[in-house]
Amino acid sequence: MYDSFFTDPNRGLVEVGCWAHARRHFHNAPEKDQARMGGMLAMIAHLYGVEKLARQRGLRGELPLAREHGARPMLDQLHEYLLTIREQVLPKSDAGQAIAYRLKNWTALTRYCADGDLAIDNNATERSLRGFAVGRNNWTFFGSDNGGGQRPSCAASSLPANP
Repeated sequence: MYDSFFTDPNRGLVEVGCWAHARRHFHNAPEKDQARMGGMLAMIAHLYGVEKLARQRGLRGELPLAREHGARPMLDQLHEYLLTIREQVLPKSDAGQAIAYRLKNWTALTRYCADGDLAIDNNATERSLRGFAVGRNNWTFFGSDNGGGQRPSCAASSLPANP
């Protein structure tokens, strides 16, 4: 759906993948394929470990270098692993679809390594937008007699219309 944003180079937009979303599909599949999916989750956990260590050390400008030494070897190993196990799973299975999606989006998923301003995932952005998504239902009746979903109390409805 969003791929069309990135196909026109004149827009100047660059696609960056989210490892939290990439991980989610592997996290949901392990009960069916524990050996393969567990390995994937361990490798993704290593990527997050590199990020955590960089934050603890306060790395900002050196972040791409830290990622290059800490995350890039694991990303290369992860890519090889995906290519290997892709042939071992059914393409239409949960694991097969997760693997195909990650390989299709590999460039976007690894783009964060080259730029210290990019995050490994977009969790912070999604957390900041959650209030709007939750509020959307609460604001549906804003301005109506039952504004904000409040119902009139029994005492209010028993008052005479004209005192």
